[in-house]
Amino acid sequence: MPTSLDLAPLDTQQEAARVRSLEALLAALKTFTAQGDEGRVEFSALFGRAQRILELDDLTLAGIFQVSRPTIGRWARGLTAPHPLGQEPVFRALAGLTAGRLALHRSKPLHRPGLDLKLRATRASVVAEEDRTTRMLT
Repeated sequence: MPTSLDLAPLDTQQEAARVRSLEALLAALKTFTAQGDEGRVEFSALFGRAQRILELDDLTLAGIFQVSRPTIGRWARGLTAPHPLGQEPVFRALAGLTAGRLALHRSKPLHRPGLDLKLRATRASVVAEEDRTTRMLT
């Protein structure tokens, strides 16, 4: 039967992969430029990728962006997209959420008993950033 010590290298590898995924997503979100109607496919691909990596469901994203849940599904499937002027603000908001998650993962102490104060402060700052992003979009 494996012990928690046996899983430590696996946890570290998974955490490193998670950080790399978040870093790549953040870079893609920050460099996205709207390309008019023909850019809908690119918008959809990046939006869907962000939704998967950030593990956000349609209802949560609908609340953040103040649109209906089916609209989020249409964006992710590439059926529709926001007007090109609205695409960059969507990705700026997602970049803010990604940066918050990345900060959380970078400061996460692996295999320490209990939760240290630094992690609690980081989680509080992530929640505050999500709240600020939501207020900014409304």
